[in-house]
Amino acid sequence: MTDDERKYLFEELCGEAGWAVHYWRLDQRLFGDRQHVDVMRKTAPIFFGLHQRLLIDGMLLSIQTLLDPAISSRGDKSATLEMLLHGLPRGANATVTRSLRKRLARMRKECEEIKDWRNREGAHLDLQTVLIQAPEPKVRLRVVAQVTKDIIEFLKDFAAEFYPDVTHIVEEPELDGDTLMFLLEQGQARHTS
Repeated sequence: MTDDERKYLFEELCGEAGWAVHYWRLDQRLFGDRQHVDVMRKTAPIFFGLHQRLLIDGMLLSIQTLLDPAISSRGDKSATLEMLLHGLPRGANATVTRSLRKRLARMRKECEEIKDWRNREGAHLDLQTVLIQAPEPKVRLRVVAQVTKDIIEFLKDFAAEFYPDVTHIVEEPELDGDTLMFLLEQGQARHTS
């Protein structure tokens, strides 16, 4: 992999990590507040239920995309954190590289539920999953909160070593969920007056 290709891959992975963070923060802002959930249920329950599912699916797919192996099961190269590490030049700092590989392995282990979800429900609907009586436990949100932080830290540390000129890994999202909730609450108050 050339230096330009590696830099471009790094930038794309930062973008994908940004989507995971945006999905997570918006989900927490909207659906992590009981009052907000009550307003959404009264206003448009189907729309907001669908929106929550799309946020969660997008978040989990982005996380798993980043953590996937460098080579897919079909033998194709994938744009992943592991591929970023495979693309390092031979003279790269071995201590840093080893540390990043260990962190990637730890994140993968912590996210086995996400990978299982993606394989059974996210990418395709597994018949066994549909037919079982008791559904599999849902992916724990604690894992998602931690792994989004870990991915950002991984990319920051990678940048510190290989792209010291990069200062921002993920842009802070506009939290328009607050604006949405304010407008819904105002509309609801006006409607009930």
